[in-house]
Parts: sequence; structure tokens; C-alpha cells
Amino acid sequence: LERPSPPGLSRRRGPGRDPQDPAPGAHESWTDPRRRRRPAQPPTRVTAPTTSLRGVTSVLVLQHLAAEGPALVATALRSAGLDVVVHRTDLDPSVPALDGYRGLVVMGGPPGAGSDEGFPSRRAELGLLAKALDYEVPVLGVCLGAQLLAVAAGGTVRRGPAGPEIGWGQVSVTG
Repeated sequence: LERPSPPGLSRRRGPGRDPQDPAPGAHESWTDPRRRRRPAQPPTRVTAPTTSLRGVTSVLVLQHLAAEGPALVATALRSAGLDVVVHRTDLDPSVPALDGYRGLVVMGGPPGAGSDEGFPSRRAELGLLAKALDYEVPVLGVCLGAQLLAVAAGGTVRRGPAGPEIGWGQVSVTG
């Protein structure tokens, strides 16, 4: 049984995503300087999990604060030959479409995963995560991103009895 393609999935380029584009914006494009720039290729369309992602080399990173960047995650992705496109939701709460990205990383930040209050991009991020899961696009959630991923997958997120958990901790699977 094949799923229909999601509407509007085509690769777009926005201001600031291309390292040669000096236009300011919420997008930053990080590429490995050792890689040669490839000639422009036609857009890749992600239609279903069986679609080949050959030629797609970008991973979308949603960043919520300047201090909460992809750091070592970006380094690992670049060393694997992937480009990292960072979208700062604190500067632009609109969330880009999946548009042929090979993966999605959602970083941490202070907002709560269970409330829209002070978090204007929350619903759009949950929709993007749900679409990524539906179409089996690899996803990594870090801190807040992991909580949003759990909610998008149908789970619940609640405050722990010891208060907020920041940093590394033990995780146990129950029920």
C-alpha cells in the first residue's frame, strides 16, 4: 500500500540558506569547506518512504535560541558528507517544509513542549515532526526537541517529580 505524496513537497531555496547568498534571515547554511560546490540540480521530491534520497545532502535543524546551536551534531553531520541548514525559530517562527531534506534535527530551548505560550512555532514544529515520522525521514530531538518528538509521535510529556531535568540523565522504558 503506497501513501500519496504530501502536498507541496519540493525543494525551495530561501534567503540566507545558500552560503553565497548574503541576504540576512533566519536561515544559516553550514557546509564543509572541503566539499566542492555541485552544479544546480533539479529539486528532489520526497513522496513516500520508498523514494530514493540520492542526491539529497541537507539536514534541516530547528534552533530555538542562539546559544542552543547544533555544535557537535552539525560537525558529525558535516563529516558524514551532509550539509546543515539551520532555521532559527526565535528569529522566524514560521517553520520550513521538509522539502527534500535527508533528515531533521530539533534542538533544545526554554519553551515547554506542552504549551503554545511563549512558543509561537510549537504547533508548526509538531506538524513538521509528525510529517517526518509519517514519511520515515530520520529525526533527532535534543532536549526540548526530544519532548516535541515524543508529543508528535503520540506520547505525553509531563513534569518530573524532581522538577526540570537539565543535562544527561537515566531513561527507563515503562509499560
